[in-house]
Amino acid sequence: MKLAYGLSLLSILIAPYHALQVPMRPDDASQAIYASPHNAQGTLISERTEGYVHTLLEKWNSSGLSVAVVRKDVTAPNGWRHEFGAYGVAKADGSPMTPDSVFAIASNSKLFLAFSVGLLVSNKTLAKERGKEIKWSTKIKELIPEWGLMDEDMDRGVTLQDMLSHRTGMPRHDFSGVQREGGISEMISTLRYLRPSAEHRETFQYNNLMYETLSYLPQVLLNQ
Repeated sequence: MKLAYGLSLLSILIAPYHALQVPMRPDDASQAIYASPHNAQGTLISERTEGYVHTLLEKWNSSGLSVAVVRKDVTAPNGWRHEFGAYGVAKADGSPMTPDSVFAIASNSKLFLAFSVGLLVSNKTLAKERGKEIKWSTKIKELIPEWGLMDEDMDRGVTLQDMLSHRTGMPRHDFSGVQREGGISEMISTLRYLRPSAEHRETFQYNNLMYETLSYLPQVLLNQ
């Protein structure tokens, strides 16, 4: 759904967990608009946007929802205007939703991981220190010593782009990604014992373990 005036709706985070325990959008905490200091007029979240928000609340039977809207504006500090909206309740005790309400965003976090890998790819200082640039086509085996897969061709050929686009040939194997005493490093070292279910780059197969592996890169490359 396109929003008027070129608005960019960055995130709509729904809290469905209390939907059965509390009334949806009670009258005393139904909605609130929180304009940022750089947009005190509160003009970014339009009536049309609010209508869409209420449609989502009803469709998903959700108790609360938060919205962030951002618009590029060369006259604003840092070149951006932003505004936050909060609707409904955040907790079973009736506490209202606010822009600071915490949500479990699950695999939406993959977006931030992709950005972090992109920052490593574009990091010229890191490239200079390594004596070699990191590219989207860089083999993960060149970056993480613990890396290994059962299939030798996949082991040697999987790139950063392959992992981010779920085309390594590995199925989910979700139960193999449980927390271990040795952390992510130990998890990565067990990948070599997991069977692939397709050829490298043959098909799309959603895999959380590849993203968990990539989250180890800052620690390896930047000691962070």
